[in-house]
Amino acid sequence: LVPLQATDIRLSKEVLTITLCDDGFAQVDVLYHLDNQGTARAITMGFEANAPYMGIDFDPDGVHPDIDGFSVEVNGEKLAYRNALVRLGAIEKEQKLITLDPTKWMKPNQHDMNNAMDLDFRAALYNAQLDSVVDYAYAYYFEAHFKQGLNIVRHTYRYRIGDSVGEAFFLDYKLTPALRWQGGQIDDFTLVIRADKTFKHFFVDSNPFETSPVWTINGKGKQRPRTYAEDFVVDLDENGEDIIKTITRSATEFALRDAEVRFQAKNFRPKNELFINSGDNFVFRDHSEQAEPQFFYDPGNPFLSIYNQNNAPRVGEKFVPVKRILRNLPFAARGYVFKDKQLKQFFQSVWWYMPDSSYKADVSALLPNEQDFIRELGN
Repeated sequence: LVPLQATDIRLSKEVLTITLCDDGFAQVDVLYHLDNQGTARAITMGFEANAPYMGIDFDPDGVHPDIDGFSVEVNGEKLAYRNALVRLGAIEKEQKLITLDPTKWMKPNQHDMNNAMDLDFRAALYNAQLDSVVDYAYAYYFEAHFKQGLNIVRHTYRYRIGDSVGEAFFLDYKLTPALRWQGGQIDDFTLVIRADKTFKHFFVDSNPFETSPVWTINGKGKQRPRTYAEDFVVDLDENGEDIIKTITRSATEFALRDAEVRFQAKNFRPKNELFINSGDNFVFRDHSEQAEPQFFYDPGNPFLSIYNQNNAPRVGEKFVPVKRILRNLPFAARGYVFKDKQLKQFFQSVWWYMPDSSYKADVSALLPNEQDFIRELGN
Protein backbone atom coordinates (compact mmCIF):
# COMPACT_ATOMS: atom_id res chain seq x y z
CA LEU A 1 0.00 0.00 0.00
CA VAL A 2 1.71 3.21 -1.17
CA PRO A 3 0.89 6.92 -1.42
CA LEU A 4 0.89 8.35 -4.92
CA GLN A 5 2.69 11.51 -3.89
CA ALA A 6 5.34 12.58 -1.37
CA THR A 7 4.00 12.71 2.15
CA ASP A 8 5.05 13.25 5.74
CA ILE A 9 2.73 10.51 6.95
CA ARG A 10 4.50 7.84 8.96
CA LEU A 11 3.62 4.14 9.01
CA SER A 12 3.76 3.59 12.76
CA LYS A 13 2.20 0.13 12.82
CA GLU A 14 1.27 -2.70 10.47
CA VAL A 15 -0.37 -6.01 11.31
CA LEU A 16 -0.48 -8.38 8.34
CA THR A 17 -2.54 -11.55 8.86
CA ILE A 18 -2.59 -14.29 6.21
CA THR A 19 -4.88 -17.25 6.76
CA LEU A 20 -4.13 -20.29 4.59
CA CYS A 21 -7.46 -21.97 3.76
CA ASP A 22 -8.45 -25.31 2.23
CA ASP A 23 -10.54 -23.87 -0.62
CA GLY A 24 -7.59 -22.71 -2.73
CA PHE A 25 -7.66 -19.21 -1.24
CA ALA A 26 -5.85 -17.25 1.46
CA GLN A 27 -7.63 -14.62 3.52
CA VAL A 28 -5.52 -11.43 3.76
CA ASP A 29 -6.22 -8.83 6.44
CA VAL A 30 -3.94 -5.81 6.83
CA LEU A 31 -4.21 -3.15 9.53
CA TYR A 32 -2.19 0.07 9.28
CA HIS A 33 -1.66 2.86 11.79
CA LEU A 34 -0.59 5.99 9.91
CA ASP A 35 0.56 9.09 11.74
CA ASN A 36 -0.21 12.28 9.84
CA GLN A 37 2.30 14.84 11.09
CA GLY A 38 1.01 17.52 8.72
CA THR A 39 -2.36 19.07 7.98
CA ALA A 40 -5.59 17.19 7.24
CA ARG A 41 -5.83 16.29 3.55
CA ALA A 42 -6.89 13.73 0.96
CA ILE A 43 -4.30 11.33 -0.44
CA THR A 44 -4.62 8.94 -3.34
CA MET A 45 -3.40 5.54 -2.21
CA GLY A 46 -2.68 2.57 -4.46
CA PHE A 47 -2.58 -1.17 -3.90
CA GLU A 48 -0.74 -2.95 -6.72
CA ALA A 49 -1.03 -6.70 -7.32
CA ASN A 50 1.04 -8.67 -9.80
CA ALA A 51 -0.86 -10.32 -12.64
CA PRO A 52 -1.21 -14.12 -12.51
CA TYR A 53 1.55 -16.16 -14.12
CA MET A 54 1.42 -15.82 -17.93
CA GLY A 55 -1.48 -13.40 -17.52
CA ILE A 56 -3.95 -16.27 -17.21
CA ASP A 57 -7.58 -15.11 -16.78
CA PHE A 58 -6.72 -11.62 -18.02
CA ASP A 59 -9.33 -8.98 -17.05
CA PRO A 60 -9.25 -5.78 -19.16
CA ASP A 61 -11.36 -3.95 -16.54
CA GLY A 62 -8.48 -4.07 -14.05
CA VAL A 63 -10.16 -6.43 -11.58
CA HIS A 64 -7.55 -8.94 -10.48
CA PRO A 65 -8.67 -12.48 -11.44
CA ASP A 66 -7.33 -13.93 -8.18
CA ILE A 67 -8.64 -11.30 -5.75
CA ASP A 68 -12.13 -11.58 -4.34
CA GLY A 69 -14.04 -9.39 -1.89
CA PHE A 70 -11.57 -6.50 -1.72
CA SER A 71 -12.55 -3.97 0.95
CA VAL A 72 -10.85 -0.89 2.37
CA GLU A 73 -11.71 1.23 5.43
CA VAL A 74 -10.15 4.48 6.60
CA ASN A 75 -10.91 5.53 10.17
CA GLY A 76 -13.86 3.14 10.24
CA GLU A 77 -15.43 4.37 7.00
CA LYS A 78 -15.69 1.93 4.11
CA LEU A 79 -14.38 3.57 0.93
CA ALA A 80 -15.16 3.17 -2.73
CA TYR A 81 -12.20 2.17 -4.90
CA ARG A 82 -11.37 1.97 -8.57
CA ASN A 83 -9.55 -0.64 -10.62
CA ALA A 84 -7.08 -0.20 -13.45
CA LEU A 85 -4.46 -1.99 -15.45
CA VAL A 86 -1.11 -0.34 -14.75
CA ARG A 87 2.46 -0.59 -15.91
CA LEU A 88 4.17 -3.03 -13.56
CA GLY A 89 6.07 -1.29 -10.76
CA ALA A 90 5.03 2.24 -11.74
CA ILE A 91 3.22 2.95 -8.47
CA GLU A 92 6.15 1.79 -6.37
CA LYS A 93 8.99 3.18 -8.44
CA GLU A 94 7.52 6.44 -9.74
CA GLN A 95 4.57 7.07 -7.41
CA LYS A 96 2.42 7.56 -10.49
CA LEU A 97 -0.71 5.75 -11.56
CA ILE A 98 0.11 4.96 -15.19
CA THR A 99 -3.02 3.24 -16.46
CA LEU A 100 -3.16 1.15 -19.62
CA ASP A 101 -6.15 1.57 -21.94
CA PRO A 102 -7.40 -2.01 -22.56
CA THR A 103 -8.64 -1.00 -26.02
CA LYS A 104 -5.05 -0.19 -27.00
CA TRP A 105 -3.07 -2.59 -24.85
CA MET A 106 -4.04 -6.22 -25.37
CA LYS A 107 -2.69 -9.71 -24.82
CA PRO A 108 0.14 -10.48 -27.29
CA ASN A 109 -1.60 -13.62 -28.56
CA GLN A 110 -4.45 -11.46 -29.85
CA HIS A 111 -2.14 -10.02 -32.50
CA ASP A 112 -0.06 -11.33 -35.39
CA MET A 113 3.32 -10.44 -33.96
CA ASN A 114 6.64 -12.24 -33.72
CA ASN A 115 7.41 -14.22 -30.57
CA ALA A 116 3.85 -13.90 -29.30
CA MET A 117 4.11 -17.35 -27.74
CA ASP A 118 7.30 -16.38 -25.89
CA LEU A 119 5.63 -13.25 -24.58
CA ASP A 120 2.70 -15.30 -23.42
CA PHE A 121 4.92 -16.71 -20.67
CA ARG A 122 4.97 -13.20 -19.21
CA ALA A 123 2.08 -11.14 -17.95
CA ALA A 124 2.57 -8.76 -20.87
CA LEU A 125 0.39 -6.51 -23.03
CA TYR A 126 1.01 -5.38 -26.59
CA ASN A 127 0.19 -2.06 -28.26
CA ALA A 128 -0.10 -2.59 -32.03
CA GLN A 129 0.07 1.14 -32.86
CA LEU A 130 3.28 1.59 -30.87
CA ASP A 131 4.53 -1.92 -31.65
CA SER A 132 5.49 -2.08 -27.98
CA VAL A 133 5.20 -4.59 -25.16
CA VAL A 134 4.80 -3.76 -21.46
CA ASP A 135 4.55 -5.89 -18.32
CA TYR A 136 1.40 -5.08 -16.38
CA ALA A 137 -0.21 -5.36 -12.97
CA TYR A 138 -3.62 -4.69 -11.45
CA ALA A 139 -4.26 -1.64 -9.27
CA TYR A 140 -6.86 -0.91 -6.60
CA TYR A 141 -6.78 2.77 -5.71
CA PHE A 142 -8.86 5.14 -3.60
CA GLU A 143 -8.96 8.59 -2.02
CA ALA A 144 -8.15 8.49 1.70
CA HIS A 145 -9.01 11.51 3.87
CA PHE A 146 -6.38 11.83 6.56
CA LYS A 147 -6.99 13.81 9.71
CA GLN A 148 -4.14 15.15 11.83
CA GLY A 149 -2.61 12.52 14.10
CA LEU A 150 -3.45 8.82 14.04
CA ASN A 151 -5.33 7.34 11.08
CA ILE A 152 -6.31 3.68 10.83
CA VAL A 153 -6.47 1.99 7.43
CA ARG A 154 -7.60 -1.59 6.97
CA HIS A 155 -8.04 -3.61 3.83
CA THR A 156 -9.08 -7.22 3.38
CA TYR A 157 -9.52 -9.61 0.50
CA ARG A 158 -9.43 -13.27 -0.47
CA TYR A 159 -6.56 -14.27 -2.72
CA ARG A 160 -6.55 -17.37 -4.91
CA ILE A 161 -3.28 -19.10 -4.14
CA GLY A 162 -1.02 -20.05 -7.03
CA ASP A 163 0.39 -23.50 -7.76
CA SER A 164 2.90 -25.05 -10.12
CA VAL A 165 4.44 -28.41 -11.04
CA GLY A 166 6.80 -27.99 -8.08
CA GLU A 167 4.51 -26.51 -5.44
CA ALA A 168 0.99 -27.29 -4.28
CA PHE A 169 0.61 -23.61 -3.35
CA PHE A 170 2.58 -20.40 -3.17
CA LEU A 171 1.75 -16.84 -2.19
CA ASP A 172 3.80 -13.66 -2.51
CA TYR A 173 3.00 -10.38 -0.79
CA LYS A 174 4.66 -7.02 -1.32
CA LEU A 175 6.27 -5.65 1.84
CA THR A 176 8.65 -3.08 0.36
CA PRO A 177 5.97 -0.48 -0.56
CA ALA A 178 5.97 0.38 3.16
CA LEU A 179 9.36 2.01 2.55
CA ARG A 180 7.63 4.75 0.55
CA TRP A 181 6.15 6.29 3.68
CA GLN A 182 7.92 8.91 5.78
CA GLY A 183 10.89 7.42 7.60
CA GLY A 184 11.22 4.50 5.18
CA GLN A 185 10.20 1.86 7.71
CA ILE A 186 7.39 0.25 9.67
CA ASP A 187 7.87 1.35 13.28
CA ASP A 188 5.99 -1.68 14.67
CA PHE A 189 5.45 -4.66 12.34
CA THR A 190 3.61 -7.93 12.98
CA LEU A 191 3.18 -10.79 10.54
CA VAL A 192 0.74 -13.59 11.39
CA ILE A 193 0.32 -16.72 9.25
CA ARG A 194 -2.59 -18.90 10.31
CA ALA A 195 -3.79 -22.45 9.69
CA ASP A 196 -7.27 -22.08 11.16
CA LYS A 197 -8.93 -25.45 11.88
CA THR A 198 -6.71 -27.17 9.33
CA PHE A 199 -3.18 -28.49 8.77
CA LYS A 200 -0.61 -26.61 6.70
CA HIS A 201 3.01 -27.44 5.87
CA PHE A 202 4.92 -24.57 4.26
CA PHE A 203 8.09 -22.47 4.04
CA VAL A 204 8.65 -18.76 4.51
CA ASP A 205 11.62 -17.36 2.63
CA SER A 206 14.09 -15.42 4.81
CA ASN A 207 14.79 -12.77 2.14
CA PRO A 208 12.68 -9.94 3.63
CA PHE A 209 14.41 -10.07 7.00
CA GLU A 210 17.69 -8.51 8.12
CA THR A 211 18.71 -11.58 10.09
CA SER A 212 17.26 -15.01 10.74
CA PRO A 213 13.71 -14.20 11.86
CA VAL A 214 12.44 -15.25 15.28
CA TRP A 215 9.01 -16.87 15.02
CA THR A 216 6.51 -17.62 17.78
CA ILE A 217 3.98 -20.43 17.33
CA ASN A 218 0.61 -20.27 19.08
CA GLY A 219 -1.18 -23.61 19.03
CA LYS A 220 0.02 -26.97 17.72
CA GLY A 221 2.99 -26.53 15.43
CA LYS A 222 6.71 -26.86 14.84
CA GLN A 223 9.41 -25.04 12.91
CA ARG A 224 12.98 -25.49 11.75
CA PRO A 225 15.47 -23.50 9.62
CA ARG A 226 16.25 -24.82 6.15
CA THR A 227 18.62 -23.89 3.35
CA TYR A 228 18.40 -24.84 -0.29
CA ALA A 229 20.20 -24.14 -3.54
CA GLU A 230 18.61 -22.78 -6.69
CA ASP A 231 20.21 -22.89 -10.13
CA PHE A 232 19.70 -20.03 -12.57
CA VAL A 233 20.80 -19.87 -16.21
CA VAL A 234 22.62 -16.52 -16.43
CA ASP A 235 24.24 -16.77 -19.89
CA LEU A 236 25.52 -19.06 -22.63
CA ASP A 237 29.16 -20.01 -23.10
CA GLU A 238 30.99 -19.99 -26.45
CA ASN A 239 29.59 -23.43 -27.24
CA GLY A 240 26.03 -22.36 -26.58
CA GLU A 241 25.85 -24.26 -23.30
CA ASP A 242 24.10 -22.85 -20.26
CA ILE A 243 26.17 -20.96 -17.70
CA ILE A 244 24.49 -21.70 -14.40
CA LYS A 245 24.73 -19.68 -11.21
CA THR A 246 23.82 -21.43 -7.97
CA ILE A 247 22.33 -19.31 -5.20
CA THR A 248 21.92 -20.63 -1.68
CA ARG A 249 18.76 -19.42 0.00
CA SER A 250 17.37 -19.80 3.49
CA ALA A 251 13.85 -20.33 4.76
CA THR A 252 11.92 -21.45 7.81
CA GLU A 253 9.82 -24.60 7.55
CA PHE A 254 6.53 -24.81 9.43
CA ALA A 255 3.95 -27.44 10.21
CA LEU A 256 0.83 -25.96 11.82
CA ARG A 257 -2.41 -27.57 12.90
CA ASP A 258 -5.13 -25.17 14.02
CA ALA A 259 -2.36 -22.76 14.95
CA GLU A 260 -0.60 -19.57 13.93
CA VAL A 261 2.97 -18.38 13.62
CA ARG A 262 3.91 -14.81 14.44
CA PHE A 263 6.87 -12.53 13.60
CA GLN A 264 7.27 -9.13 15.25
CA ALA A 265 9.85 -6.41 14.73
CA LYS A 266 10.46 -2.77 15.59
CA ASN A 267 11.76 -0.31 12.99
CA PHE A 268 11.26 -2.94 10.29
CA ARG A 269 12.75 -2.23 6.85
CA PRO A 270 11.85 -5.19 4.61
CA LYS A 271 14.70 -6.13 2.30
CA ASN A 272 12.48 -8.04 -0.09
CA GLU A 273 8.96 -9.32 -0.61
CA LEU A 274 7.27 -12.01 1.46
CA PHE A 275 7.14 -15.44 -0.17
CA ILE A 276 5.29 -18.47 1.22
CA ASN A 277 5.38 -21.82 -0.52
CA SER A 278 4.11 -25.30 0.29
CA GLY A 279 6.25 -27.99 1.89
CA ASP A 280 6.47 -30.10 -1.26
CA ASN A 281 8.89 -27.48 -2.57
CA PHE A 282 11.58 -29.32 -0.59
CA VAL A 283 10.27 -32.73 -1.60
CA PHE A 284 11.35 -31.88 -5.13
CA ARG A 285 14.70 -30.47 -4.05
CA ASP A 286 16.05 -33.26 -1.86
CA HIS A 287 16.60 -36.50 -3.76
CA SER A 288 19.59 -37.73 -1.77
CA GLU A 289 19.69 -41.19 -0.22
CA GLN A 290 19.86 -39.54 3.20
CA ALA A 291 16.63 -37.61 2.63
CA GLU A 292 13.92 -38.10 5.21
CA PRO A 293 10.63 -39.67 4.05
CA GLN A 294 9.45 -37.30 1.36
CA PHE A 295 5.72 -37.14 1.91
CA PHE A 296 3.78 -33.91 1.63
CA TYR A 297 0.11 -33.48 2.46
CA ASP A 298 -2.37 -30.62 2.17
CA PRO A 299 -6.06 -31.06 3.04
CA GLY A 300 -7.01 -28.50 0.42
CA ASN A 301 -5.83 -30.78 -2.37
CA PRO A 302 -4.77 -34.22 -1.13
CA PHE A 303 -4.28 -35.39 -4.72
CA LEU A 304 -1.11 -33.27 -4.82
CA SER A 305 0.49 -35.43 -2.12
CA ILE A 306 3.98 -36.27 -3.34
CA TYR A 307 6.29 -39.07 -2.37
CA ASN A 308 9.64 -40.54 -3.37
CA GLN A 309 8.76 -42.62 -6.40
CA ASN A 310 12.14 -44.32 -6.74
CA ASN A 311 11.83 -46.50 -3.67
CA ALA A 312 8.98 -47.48 -1.43
CA PRO A 313 9.38 -46.05 2.09
CA ARG A 314 11.36 -48.33 4.38
CA VAL A 315 10.91 -49.03 8.07
CA GLY A 316 13.89 -51.03 9.23
CA GLU A 317 14.28 -53.76 6.57
CA LYS A 318 10.61 -53.73 5.60
CA PHE A 319 8.96 -51.74 2.84
CA VAL A 320 5.75 -49.88 3.60
CA PRO A 321 3.17 -50.12 0.78
CA VAL A 322 2.78 -46.63 -0.64
CA LYS A 323 -1.01 -46.91 -0.85
CA ARG A 324 -1.22 -47.58 2.88
CA ILE A 325 0.69 -44.38 3.60
CA LEU A 326 -1.34 -42.28 1.17
CA ARG A 327 -4.63 -43.54 2.58
CA ASN A 328 -3.52 -42.58 6.07
CA LEU A 329 -2.14 -39.12 5.26
CA PRO A 330 -5.40 -37.28 6.13
CA PHE A 331 -5.40 -38.90 9.58
CA ALA A 332 -1.67 -38.37 10.15
CA ALA A 333 -2.10 -34.67 9.37
CA ARG A 334 -4.70 -34.50 12.14
CA GLY A 335 -2.42 -36.27 14.60
CA TYR A 336 -3.87 -39.78 14.66
CA VAL A 337 -1.79 -42.08 16.87
CA PHE A 338 -1.33 -45.24 14.82
CA LYS A 339 -1.71 -48.64 16.44
CA ASP A 340 -0.19 -50.46 13.48
CA LYS A 341 3.52 -50.81 14.29
CA GLN A 342 4.70 -50.28 10.72
CA LEU A 343 2.62 -47.15 10.13
CA LYS A 344 3.49 -45.79 13.57
CA GLN A 345 7.21 -46.15 12.92
CA PHE A 346 6.91 -44.58 9.51
CA PHE A 347 4.94 -41.49 10.51
CA GLN A 348 7.13 -40.92 13.54
CA SER A 349 9.97 -40.51 11.02
CA VAL A 350 8.09 -37.80 9.07
CA TRP A 351 9.04 -34.35 10.34
CA TRP A 352 5.63 -32.69 10.04
CA TYR A 353 3.76 -35.43 11.94
CA MET A 354 2.43 -34.19 15.31
CA PRO A 355 0.60 -36.94 17.27
CA ASP A 356 -2.56 -36.06 19.19
CA SER A 357 -3.94 -38.80 21.42
CA SER A 358 -7.32 -37.06 21.64
CA TYR A 359 -7.98 -37.28 17.89
CA LYS A 360 -10.25 -40.14 16.79
CA ALA A 361 -10.20 -41.09 13.11
CA ASP A 362 -13.51 -40.52 11.34
CA VAL A 363 -13.70 -40.71 7.56
CA SER A 364 -17.06 -38.90 7.49
CA ALA A 365 -15.50 -35.89 9.26
CA LEU A 366 -12.85 -35.40 6.55
CA LEU A 367 -13.24 -32.83 3.80
CA PRO A 368 -15.21 -34.11 0.77
CA ASN A 369 -12.11 -34.07 -1.43
CA GLU A 370 -10.20 -36.08 1.19
CA GLN A 371 -12.96 -38.68 1.24
CA ASP A 372 -12.72 -38.86 -2.57
CA PHE A 373 -8.96 -39.23 -2.23
CA ILE A 374 -9.27 -42.24 0.04
CA ARG A 375 -12.03 -43.76 -2.09
CA GLU A 376 -9.96 -43.50 -5.28
CA LEU A 377 -7.01 -45.23 -3.64
CA GLY A 378 -9.18 -48.28 -2.94
CA ASN A 379 -8.40 -51.00 -0.45
